[in-house]
Amino acid sequence: MYCFVNYFVHIVCFAVFWFNICMPKGRKTRASIGEAARKRKKQNSFWTRIFRKKSSSVPKRRAKNSRLHKKIAKTLRQVILFVILLGLGGVVVYGSAKSVLDLKQSTGTEQTDFYLNMLSNEEVIGVDNVPVFPGSSFMYESDVNSDLVQSFLAEGKSAYTLPVDADWDDVKAFYDKTLEDNDWEHVMSVDMGNEDMEFGEYWIRYFDNDPDESNQGDSNNETVVAEGNNDSNIDLPGSDDQTVLGENDSTQESNISGESYGDDPSTVLNGSSPTADSNRLGVGLRIYTKNDDIWYELISIQDAKTGLSSFVAEEQKLKMILSVDSGSALPESFPWILKYPANWSVKVERSAFMDIEMAILSNDETSSGSLVIEPIDYWEDSTILKDLAWSQINSVNGHRSADEQFTVYFEDETKIDDDLPAYELLFESNSDNGGLCVVAHPKSGVVYVIATFSSEVSFYNFVVDNIESTR
Repeated sequence: MYCFVNYFVHIVCFAVFWFNICMPKGRKTRASIGEAARKRKKQNSFWTRIFRKKSSSVPKRRAKNSRLHKKIAKTLRQVILFVILLGLGGVVVYGSAKSVLDLKQSTGTEQTDFYLNMLSNEEVIGVDNVPVFPGSSFMYESDVNSDLVQSFLAEGKSAYTLPVDADWDDVKAFYDKTLEDNDWEHVMSVDMGNEDMEFGEYWIRYFDNDPDESNQGDSNNETVVAEGNNDSNIDLPGSDDQTVLGENDSTQESNISGESYGDDPSTVLNGSSPTADSNRLGVGLRIYTKNDDIWYELISIQDAKTGLSSFVAEEQKLKMILSVDSGSALPESFPWILKYPANWSVKVERSAFMDIEMAILSNDETSSGSLVIEPIDYWEDSTILKDLAWSQINSVNGHRSADEQFTVYFEDETKIDDDLPAYELLFESNSDNGGLCVVAHPKSGVVYVIATFSSEVSFYNFVVDNIESTR
């Protein structure tokens, strides 16, 4: 605002200076007119006409210059007036825009305060320690006692309709203030349209090994298991069509305390040692909207920290499987067999290890996504696989900046082509995520690494699940 006022003051000062100093004088007074007449009379006297030179073009030039000067002065006055009006218009527009923004901000704050003042002790049905958004109502209240709705709630899910005067921004602002008071920690916001993660607000809450809280959502202290998408589409009583109660779950079965069958997704590995949070029980929470409603979903801590990226990767992998028939395959001379989707292309070249062939698969749609199948060593025994896997990730981190280091959040022994022993690492950084798997070819004894470092985890999972060796 100050710069506009300063600009306006300078314009006014310049205009005053111009009109008082540079502009031509106004019309002559009556006295000056009389003086000019006497001079003309004297110039037209007898003796003056005798001795006056006959060539005199000066008056004409003066008259011409005077007209030009007046024209320039008029143009300058118009320009200055235009600049002044433009400056005034800028000040008015700036002030109006600022007033509208301030009003909108104050209105939003007042709206949030309004909902906070309406806060009650009522909790979301099926989700403990999460307050109900004021004015919202449980979506399936009329059928709350039905087996289908009870099954939906037992999976750690719930859904409410928004009041007419509220929107998603009000919901986010409300829970930003209230969930922290209930010991929830906000870990991530995922915008609509994100291709790698599910839209919503993600929170986590640790139980600090309290057995009473670790069994929340089930009065009989039994483990509540999210069964996945196959059981999430159910018909509600009184409904003519099929209603999706749960939008999605991770394809890996997990309970709401953050533990998964086969591993603990809340354990985040950095190097080979677990972090301080690995021994803490907790739960993740996703809050999102579809259409003038609020959906709640209890998930594992790891899923909350990654925005359900594993679920999205599984969906994308399924699409790849369905599109394989229209795709291509690795060359027959390559020691591994793989059919891949049409949007990927392969380049085979000599590797740095013993000049053995390696394959580089590139995503033609993104131009930046890639995956390598590269020989790195000879097989000795199964213990070498873990060391080789970690040497690969450490080598990659050696070429990355300090704030872009990959952190391993999952490692485990696995199988490739049904029976080939392998070792897998999954990792992420501030901007990328990836995975690598180290496996030995059964015929040649050469150890290969299958890896992506450019957020192509879904394609990586597809390759690991479908690649075969030439026997």
